[in-house]
Amino acid sequence: MPYYPGGDLFTVLEEQRNPHPATVARWMLDVTLAVEYLHGRCVAHNDIKPDNVFLDGSGRAHLGDLGLVLELTPESRTVLASRLRMGTSIFWPPERFQTGPDHRVDPFKGDIYAIGVTLWLTMSKDLAGENLDYQARMKTATGLRMSRDLRSALEKLLEPDPAKRPTASEAVELLRLASVD
Repeated sequence: MPYYPGGDLFTVLEEQRNPHPATVARWMLDVTLAVEYLHGRCVAHNDIKPDNVFLDGSGRAHLGDLGLVLELTPESRTVLASRLRMGTSIFWPPERFQTGPDHRVDPFKGDIYAIGVTLWLTMSKDLAGENLDYQARMKTATGLRMSRDLRSALEKLLEPDPAKRPTASEAVELLRLASVD
């Protein structure tokens, strides 16, 4: 693995650095482009979080740690919820908590939700507790520097209903709009 002199996003959060919102949007766009590539090959990352987003010397973000990927077939884009009981639960989408182990869930939509959580944590530094209702916290948060496009993208990425959550390609377009502010 290459050396990333910018560290990872977790380090950014720990050090309480406050990157510009457009920079964060570009980082999330980089991550989402990587996820779009994976999803196009029927692979779900299944562990997107700040610890797994690495920053290079030119300000680009890279998604790493493919230890929990799920390979699916084009015919089967869902998995049993029991196969998804790994990774860091604060980044799990609501459907992983609301279904039994024998229900099928879409891990691709779970990746999109995890991008939203990563974006939220990077922007807000809100690390209080696990499995938060991020949309509710976003509505009550004060002092967040976010453009209208970035806030809109974040709301869509954190959509609780996986059927309404964007695909990776749709998320790329949302974050492209947000990264030009």
